[in-house]
Amino acid sequence: FLNDRPIQVRNPFAPRDTVFDVYLGEKAHADALLVANAARRVRNLGAASLDLCMVATGAVDIYYLHSKAGGEVVGLDRKPLDMDLGPAARANVIAYGDEHILEMLP
Repeated sequence: FLNDRPIQVRNPFAPRDTVFDVYLGEKAHADALLVANAARRVRNLGAASLDLCMVATGAVDIYYLHSKAGGEVVGLDRKPLDMDLGPAARANVIAYGDEHILEMLP
């Protein structure tokens, strides 16, 4: 919920208006720049919690979110994410609100 209203991912998917949230810092995955180049616009707030909220509210099309908002989280192999959730766990992930966005990724 945001301001007492349910949140949801942006629909319908519109390739011409895509906004990707891609981390491009020193620890970024090698393909991060390729992913960023596939979008019309790129944002990154620098805090995963804020980035998650951006997708869940429909402000961006792809990053990492939870399925309660209507999105999906998968690994770079496009299979459902299956990982340890401990504090030391790390994974490269793709999260999206509409599966058609995957067609834009390299």
